Amino acid sequence: TGLLFGMPRILWHNGGTGGFSSYLGLSPERHIGVVVLANKGGANAVVDKLGVDILMRANHISFAREGDR
Repeated sequence: TGLLFGMPRILWHNGGTGGFSSYLGLSPERHIGVVVLANKGGANAVVDKLGVDILMRANHISFAREGDR
């Protein structure tokens, strides 16, 4: 579970087994959920980043600095 000041609450869980990776992210107050599944083991970092990016975009949140936009 993550909580950053001034941002919506995000609940998440990730994992993998037997050649698969997964990420589940929820924004309960905004009624938004994201599930990412991959048929590749050891891809948790990529799957997590993709899931978080989708969830942040759905919440209209950007972690980019002003000069990076």
